[in-house]
Amino acid sequence: MHSNNKILLVSINNFFGGGEVHFIKLAKLLTQFYEIRALVVDPRTAQILREANIDIIQVSPHALKGVFGKYFHTGIQLTLQCMKFLPQIVQLNGQGECYLSIIPKVFRCRIVSTRHLPFNEHIQGIRRFLVRFNLSLTDMVICVSTLIQKQLNTFIPQNRLVMIPNWMNFIPSVPPDKAFGKDGILKILFVGRLEKIKGIFDLIEAMKCVTGASLEVVGDGSCMQQARQAAAGLPITFHGFQADCTTYYQRADLLVFPSHPDLEGQGQVPFEAMAFGLPCLVSDIEVALETCDNGACAEVYSHGDHKQLAEKIMFLKDTPDRLVLLRKRGLDRFRSTYTTRAVATQYRQVFDQLIR
Repeated sequence: MHSNNKILLVSINNFFGGGEVHFIKLAKLLTQFYEIRALVVDPRTAQILREANIDIIQVSPHALKGVFGKYFHTGIQLTLQCMKFLPQIVQLNGQGECYLSIIPKVFRCRIVSTRHLPFNEHIQGIRRFLVRFNLSLTDMVICVSTLIQKQLNTFIPQNRLVMIPNWMNFIPSVPPDKAFGKDGILKILFVGRLEKIKGIFDLIEAMKCVTGASLEVVGDGSCMQQARQAAAGLPITFHGFQADCTTYYQRADLLVFPSHPDLEGQGQVPFEAMAFGLPCLVSDIEVALETCDNGACAEVYSHGDHKQLAEKIMFLKDTPDRLVLLRKRGLDRFRSTYTTRAVATQYRQVFDQLIR
């Protein structure tokens, strides 16, 4: 650890999602090289970091009354940490966090903003202005996909943008072979938040047209109850949020990633599945295609088209050789692109350059 090089990581979401998973992995990666402190809101994120022996400051949950309360109390804590911890760099983990850029700017800290969400038409009005203004204050913007990088390059110079994909902080042990569709049942897996934009209802509709398959759903969200009702009578099992999805990845035959394009900045579930040798069926949104090497290591269907999704599932069920090929290609893609080793050097270059 470089004791004189301090980095403050900031996450203000009060729920646990892909951005928080990224935040935790980044904290664990950077603590090998720098003195790290994390300012967090979500209790689950705080607990995981605490168990990893990472110094944290947690904003009291009872203080978070509405959006104003969250920003007000987090802003106070950020100000205090800039005064007491004296970080050289403040890393703001996402769109909501970037709205706090003015605080570390006042204290002359270097600012790194990580962008997980696309900058497209769903961001309008005052939000669009605020995103552009606050990103203009940052010293470096890390984009988790080339899509985001291209979108931001319309108003941020190229030399202040860098694309570093998400990654897994371990390499699973994968058996050389796998028998797909044991007992004549194709075991399908969905991992993610249960929200409409994640395509969970498209997948449930597709399951109505599929035979010889079952679906396990891992995750929670605002649409949990609605999804359970829609899945009544179908071979679908809901497992809720799981901190460790290893068992589910290992026993499944096919990962379905049916996300819609509006709010998906990368989507780490496909490469997590590929890491376990699990073949993937993904929607044709740009970030999913990028993750899967333009579709070379995954089956692809048109997002929102549950009939085509069902057809693709049945095709893969009846074509085990295709599943074997996707398994091999996915493993190769993960090991070359989405490991800690693949991204660590890039992060060191970004933070060392800003510290210098």
